[in-house]
Amino acid sequence: MRGPSIWHPIIGDGYYPIDDEELEIELAGAEIVEENAAFGSFTLIVGYRDKVFSADGKTAQPFLCIKNHTPGAAHLFTSKD
Repeated sequence: MRGPSIWHPIIGDGYYPIDDEELEIELAGAEIVEENAAFGSFTLIVGYRDKVFSADGKTAQPFLCIKNHTPGAAHLFTSKD
């Protein structure tokens, strides 16, 4: 089996569970392309991270986030960098 970064170019090495504070940091300066709260228990957020998070400091990396609506629960965040 090939590694995740080989078979999925957007998410790179995987996903990361993050808390509310980390999510706020990740979304600061992000370009939100889609935010869809129609699922009830979570909101889907898709966009590009602020360039300061990229390895080269110049390229805005795409991200996908599943923002959990359950208080205190982790959110799923995935990005290439």
